[in-house]
Amino acid sequence: MPAYHLGAKSVAELDGVHADLVAVVQRAIDITPIDFAVVDGKRTLQEQRVFVASGATSL
Repeated sequence: MPAYHLGAKSVAELDGVHADLVAVVQRAIDITPIDFAVVDGKRTLQEQRVFVASGATSL
């Protein structure tokens, strides 16, 4: 099984995310047979408002 690691962008996206969730993501990349990336970590209030306004998510 290939060994994957989080790239710099994924690590940056985890900045500000609760430490327990970061640990889960790290464990997942350590054991996964499929590579993945973190594309959205902790959103600002403004970012969340944009998503809500577009109907992509809710508060």
